[in-house]
Amino acid sequence: METHSKETKPAPSTVAHFCRDWRVQISAWLLICLSLAGGWMLLRLRDPARASRPFRIGFQQSPPYQYVAANGTPAGPAVEIVAEAARRRHIPFEWILSPEGPEPNLKSGKVDLWPLLADLPERHKFLYISHPWLTNSFWLATLETSDISTPKDTVGRSVLHLNVSATNRLAQAYFPGARLVPQPTNIAAMEGLCSGKADAAMIGGSNADAAGLRDLPVCRGAHLKFYPLPNGIVNYGIGASFQRPDASRAADAIREEIGTMSRDGTVSAVYFRWFKDPSNDTSVIYYLTEAQQRNLYLLVGLCALTLLLVLFGWQTFRLRDARSAADRLNSNLKEASAELAAANLELKEASLTDPLTRLHNRRFFQVMIEAEVTQSLRQYSEPSQDNFEMRVNFPNRDIVFYIVDIDHFKNVNDIYGHPRGDVLLIEAAQRINAAMRKSDTLIRWGGEEFLVVSFPTERGKAETLAQRIMSSFSERSFNLGDSIHIHKTCSVGWAPFPWFVREPTALDYDEVLKLADRALYMAKESGRNCAVGLIPASVEAEYNPAPAEATNGRRSESDNVAVQSIHTAGPAVEVFN
Repeated sequence: METHSKETKPAPSTVAHFCRDWRVQISAWLLICLSLAGGWMLLRLRDPARASRPFRIGFQQSPPYQYVAANGTPAGPAVEIVAEAARRRHIPFEWILSPEGPEPNLKSGKVDLWPLLADLPERHKFLYISHPWLTNSFWLATLETSDISTPKDTVGRSVLHLNVSATNRLAQAYFPGARLVPQPTNIAAMEGLCSGKADAAMIGGSNADAAGLRDLPVCRGAHLKFYPLPNGIVNYGIGASFQRPDASRAADAIREEIGTMSRDGTVSAVYFRWFKDPSNDTSVIYYLTEAQQRNLYLLVGLCALTLLLVLFGWQTFRLRDARSAADRLNSNLKEASAELAAANLELKEASLTDPLTRLHNRRFFQVMIEAEVTQSLRQYSEPSQDNFEMRVNFPNRDIVFYIVDIDHFKNVNDIYGHPRGDVLLIEAAQRINAAMRKSDTLIRWGGEEFLVVSFPTERGKAETLAQRIMSSFSERSFNLGDSIHIHKTCSVGWAPFPWFVREPTALDYDEVLKLADRALYMAKESGRNCAVGLIPASVEAEYNPAPAEATNGRRSESDNVAVQSIHTAGPAVEVFN
C-alpha cells in the first residue's frame, strides 16, 4: 500500500498580500488624495478673499487719519491704505459710518473691522487687534514759562487732548487729577495751548500729526517745552469683531499686505498726497519688526551656539574632536554677528534716506553737518589771529548752503496728479546732483525743496554753483511720462558759513540756514527763476546781538545782521506754471 503525502506551502506574508490586493492600494491612495484635497479646501474656505459677504469696515471723524466727507463717505490716509490693501488681497468690503467709535460697534457686531485701532491691553478681552501697522507717541506740551514739567504737575490744571476713545483713555490715565478738555483735533489742542486757553496739552507726535502742526500761526512766537509721557508710544493695528469668526483672518491679511505696500512705496505715496511728505511711521514699524524678527532668530541661534560651546568644552578631555568642533561653532557665531551688524546697518541707512528720491534726508544732515562745521572753523582758526587778511583770503574753508525750490510745483500736482509730481521731484534731484561737485552733498529738505551743502569752497565763487544749478534744471523739458513734457525753473537762496570771517563762531549754521531761506524768499519775491545770495554787508562786519528787550525774545540772531544781496538771473525759458 502506497502512502501519498501532500506538500505544504508557506502562507503568504501580509506585505505580499497587500501588494497583490489592488483594491487595498486604490483605497489607500484615495484616502491620501481625499485628505490632501480636504486640507486644500479648508485653507481655501478660510481665505477671507472667499468670504460669502463683504466685511463691514467702520469709520468715524478721527483726524488726521480718518475723515467723514460731506456726503458721508470715508476719506483719509488710513482709509486709502486699508482699502488698497483689501483690494490687493481681493477681500470684499464695504464702509459703514460709525460715529459712536470702534468699541461699541465691534462689540455689537455692527461692523466687522476697524482700520486703525489703538492696541490697549484692556481691549483684548472683547476685540481682536492685529499686529501694528502704525505707531504714535504722546507728549505733554506746555508753555516754556509754565511750572508744569511732568504729569504730576497737572493736578487741578486744564489739559487739552484729542477727543477719541483711545486718547480719552490715555488722558484719564496720565492726568487723573487734571481738568480734561476734549478737542476735535490735535491741531485745536495745540492752538489752545499756544493761545493760553489751557495750561497744558497732550499732543500726538506721529508724522501725520506733525504735518498739521508745522506752521500754526498762533504758535509761531510761542516757546514750548515737551515731556515724553511714560509708556506713551502706542501701537495701532486693525481691529476685528469676535462676532464674525473670519474677521480676525481678514485683519491679519490686510495688515500683512500693508507691509508689502510700505516696502513698494505705496504708503509713502499716500502720505505725500495728504501731508506733502512721504515719511511715515508705517515704514519705520515694518523695518523695526523685520529687524526684531531677525534679531530674535539670531539670539536663539546665539544661545544654541553658546550651549554647544559649553558642552564641547566639557568634552575636550574625553574627545579629540572637541577642538575642531568648537572652531567650526565659533565660525558660525562670527557669521551670525556679521549678519546682525549688516541688518543694523541696513536699518540705519533706511532711516537716513528719502524713500522717493533716494537722497539723504534731514536726519542725515544733522549727522554730517557737525563734522564739516568743525573742520571749517578749525581751518579759520589756523592763521594768526592778528592777520585778518589771511583769514579773509585763505581759500576753500567756507561752507555754502543753497536751498533750491521748484517754481510753481503745486500746479504740477494739481493738474497732472501727485504721481507725476513724484517723477518731477526724482528728475529734479538728478539734475541738481549733476550740477554739483563730488565733494558737495544734496539733501531732500522737504516738499519741493532741496538743500545743497557745498564744502570746501569759497564764498566768492558761490554764485557760480547757483548758476549751474539753474541752468541744469531748465536746460531741457521734464518728461513726466505718457508724452507729457514740461519746462520748469527753480529759485535758489544761498548764504555762506561762517558768516563773519573775523568772528567765525558768532553765528551758528542754523542761523545761516535761516539766512539762506530768507534769500530763497527774496528770490521768489523777485519773480522766481533766479538766485539770491546773502553775504555780510562788509567783511569788516562783526556780530552785535540786539538787547533782549529790543527783540522781546522772539527774533533769532540772524535777524540782527546787516546783509548784502547778490542777485543772479536764471536762464530765459518758457515754463509751465
